[in-house]
Amino acid sequence: MPSVEPDSGSFGEAVKLRLDDLNKTQTWLGERMGELHGRRPYGQSTVGTWIARTELTPALVFDIERALDLPAGHLSKLLGYVPVGATPPPGSVVDAIEADPLLDDRGRRSLV
Repeated sequence: MPSVEPDSGSFGEAVKLRLDDLNKTQTWLGERMGELHGRRPYGQSTVGTWIARTELTPALVFDIERALDLPAGHLSKLLGYVPVGATPPPGSVVDAIEADPLLDDRGRRSLV
C-alpha cells in the first residue's frame, strides 16, 4: 500500500511522496505519462508545472494516478474529483444533508 493517503496534504505533496516511494523522478513520470498516451514523453518542466498547480483537469489527474500505479481516486480526492466509475457513497442526497455536521437545523431544512 502506498504511503500517500488522500488526506495527506496537497496534490503536489502527495505526488512527490509517491515518486519518493517508487524511487522515481519527475522525468520518469513524464515518460510514463507519454507511454500511457502513446506519445512522446512529457518533459520534467511540464510535470513540475502539474505538481505545482492546484487546478488540473480531472482526466489529467486520473492519468497521473494510473502512471503512479495508485488506485483511482487516491490523488484526485485531494482536488475534489471523483474518478469515472467510482461508486457513489451509500444513501441519498437528503441523507448526506442530514449527516453534514457543518449545517444547522435551519440550513438542513432549507436544503431538503
